[in-house]
Amino acid sequence: MYVLKRPLTMESVIIDIVIDHEKKAICRYFKGLIKTDEICESWQQIITMPEFTNLGYNLLTDYAEAEFDFPISKTEDIWKCLDNLKNLLTNRKEAIIAVTPFNTAVNMLFEKDSYRLLNYWVKTFSTREAAIDWLMK
Repeated sequence: MYVLKRPLTMESVIIDIVIDHEKKAICRYFKGLIKTDEICESWQQIITMPEFTNLGYNLLTDYAEAEFDFPISKTEDIWKCLDNLKNLLTNRKEAIIAVTPFNTAVNMLFEKDSYRLLNYWVKTFSTREAAIDWLMK
């Protein structure tokens, strides 16, 4: 069952946060142009959810209808945000759906270092089915 939680409308992006209790996942769906602060703001919403903080749900982030609107150098802002959440991210998983080359490249940078730096598993996919399959393992 899906339950829509806290749709966020920001400057240039809409973020729907949905809880899938069956798969024990919190799903973020981004639509529009995304800035780094909007990614961090969506994290602030997620860490208030008991499904994430108390029940151990993992995360599915879908950027299929979105485009990053920042240079690679600005990813440092996201790393700072995630570093502040390190204790909540330990041994969790995030499956990311990215379909554009730039979004895929940015997410692969996080995939490469997230476990080493945060003990947080991140993997990038081009389809929802593959992302959910990995998240459920």
